[in-house]
Amino acid sequence: MKSFNQRWFAAVFLFGSFASSPAVSAQDPVTESAPVDPFVELDQLADASAEEESGLLLAQEQAKRGEFLEALGTIERVLALHPKSDSARILHAVYLCRIDDLPGGEAELGKLKEKRFSEELWAQTQKICKLGTGEAQ
Repeated sequence: MKSFNQRWFAAVFLFGSFASSPAVSAQDPVTESAPVDPFVELDQLADASAEEESGLLLAQEQAKRGEFLEALGTIERVLALHPKSDSARILHAVYLCRIDDLPGGEAELGKLKEKRFSEELWAQTQKICKLGTGEAQ
């Protein structure tokens, strides 16, 4: 029986969490805001990624905006606190592939057991990483 996190992640993964379209379009009005203290921002990111689920959601939001390096940093913080998180590890693999680090993505996938994921999710992950072909999608 699959855990809540794996079922939750599979649903999010399959319904477009890896879109790379920016969140702000050219038609969106630009709003003025006060400068953010980088240390406060880092503290907020660290707090948000302390819990596995909130960290996964944050990383997926970053990836939706095309911020794959930031998403990788968030996932790495989640993995530091939750090293056995299959959901975080598969996201880490996909985001590595998205930045063209195919060996890194393949190494992450090698740490996972295929049977813990749906066939569709596993196939989609392999398609994103283009395993065996040497090029990412």
